[in-house]
Amino acid sequence: MRLFISRIMGIVCLLGCLGMQARAQVAVNWEQLGDISFAVKNSHSDDMIWNKPKFGDSLKELDGKQIRISGYMLPLTVDRKEYILSRYHFSECFFCGNGGPETVMELKLKQEIKKVVLDHPVDFVGTFRLNKTPYELVFVLEEAVLVRK
Repeated sequence: MRLFISRIMGIVCLLGCLGMQARAQVAVNWEQLGDISFAVKNSHSDDMIWNKPKFGDSLKELDGKQIRISGYMLPLTVDRKEYILSRYHFSECFFCGNGGPETVMELKLKQEIKKVVLDHPVDFVGTFRLNKTPYELVFVLEEAVLVRK
C-alpha cells in the first residue's frame, strides 16, 4: 500500500511540475517590442486610413505566449475601467506624443483592480497578442494580472 501511495504522489508531483513549466512566463522588455514597422493602409470597408503593423519574427514568436512585462498603468477611460500599460509614465506616454504605438499595450484585465497608482512602475502577467486591426492597440495583454505594485 505504501508503494502504491508513493507512486501516486510521485505522479502527482511530476504532473504539477510539468503544469508549472507550461505556464511559465517569458520576461519581455519594451525594446523587444520595437521589432515592428508600419505601412499606411486604406480600409475600404469603413473608409479609414490607418497604420497597419508589420510584426518582426521575434514578436510573432511571442504571440499567444504568457509574458511578464513592467511598465506604467494608465487609465484609458475617465471612469478608470479600461487601462493601458505604457513604457513611459503618464506625461511621456504615446497619447501625449512622446512615444510610438509600440510603447503601449492594451490591458484586458482578468479581474478589476480597485486601486491604481499612476506614475509608479508595475508588473503584469498575461497572454500576449498581436493585433492587426485598427480597432485596438497593436499589442494586447489578455487575462492580465497585476503581480507587482
